[in-house]
Amino acid sequence: MADLFISYSRADRPRCIQLRDALEKLKLDIWFDAGIDAGDNFDRKIEAEIDAAKGVMVLWSANSVESDWVRNEARAGAESDRLVAVQLEECTLPLEFRSIHAEPLSEGAEKSGGPVWYRLLERIGKITGRPGLAEYARLQAEEADVATWRQWLSQYGNDPLGEEVLDTIIGSASPEMRRQLAEEKAKRAALEAELDELRHSSKAHSGEIATSAREASRLKHDLDKAQNELAAAETEIDRLRETSGLSQDRGFWESDKSAVGLVLDERLGMYVGALLWVLSAWFLWDPIKLLMEDKAGVGTITLIVLGIILLLVPTIIVSLRIYLHRKALIEAELASGAIVSGGIDAQTQIEGSVADTGDSGVPLDSASESKAD
Repeated sequence: MADLFISYSRADRPRCIQLRDALEKLKLDIWFDAGIDAGDNFDRKIEAEIDAAKGVMVLWSANSVESDWVRNEARAGAESDRLVAVQLEECTLPLEFRSIHAEPLSEGAEKSGGPVWYRLLERIGKITGRPGLAEYARLQAEEADVATWRQWLSQYGNDPLGEEVLDTIIGSASPEMRRQLAEEKAKRAALEAELDELRHSSKAHSGEIATSAREASRLKHDLDKAQNELAAAETEIDRLRETSGLSQDRGFWESDKSAVGLVLDERLGMYVGALLWVLSAWFLWDPIKLLMEDKAGVGTITLIVLGIILLLVPTIIVSLRIYLHRKALIEAELASGAIVSGGIDAQTQIEGSVADTGDSGVPLDSASESKAD
């Protein structure tokens, strides 16, 4: 949560940055739209920051009074009694804000100090819960003595600037204490730098974890999709099997009651088998490629095992069953054809025998020989 949200016109950005730098030296947390990251929703981000900030500082100028954005942001601060109004130059304020006093802050006033700057800091200190802020700036500009700083520290010891005041008091006591203080500051700076490095490393690692999680989620989605497609294929095959009327008991590899029962014509069976092989190859190609390139992790190996169990093994089973089923049908057709062919040959032989005999059942050749005798 920021201490101050600065509302300004784009044309006044350099002046806004100057004020931000001066306020940050007083250990105030400042936010303005330069903090919006790529991809953030602009208006929602601003709305969230205004709601979270302790105060809203508006920089009135000839440019900002014409901005609807600045007016809306200032209105949000005024409605919650968090508005800090600053007038960068002479201009006519919007009617609804003319009753709210705006400090006329000239160029460089934050560096040189002065009543206007101190009054502005008093308002900021009141809103942010830091009542010693203006007094600190005044004592710093006047280069106050140790006794005065001690008095400030006794009143506002909880202020974030209290540590710097304490360092000033200790540093004024003796050269030895100043040396020790400098060493402690150097150690602290080194620790803070190490902490920042660890924080950045943690963020990078978190980003890698998030990427891996997204990839795992995508692969799981692909696996679920493949399983659904396989289930739909099995359902359609079962329906075709039931409507075909071929449901006699067979062995495991040929049975219509085990795994994916296949009662299909030859072309449809080939299509189903080809579809299952394509699904298996599509699902296992990338993981196996990563494994061959020695880039496979535990998640990739797990996907390969799942793909083999859930896709490749059923595909092999289905393909074998298609093959055995078609082989059985072909053998049945050949056997049926042989029976029919044998029947036709037998009938032909009988008809030939009848044709060769007379009505008496005696062969015609024998009858002719008897007549000749």
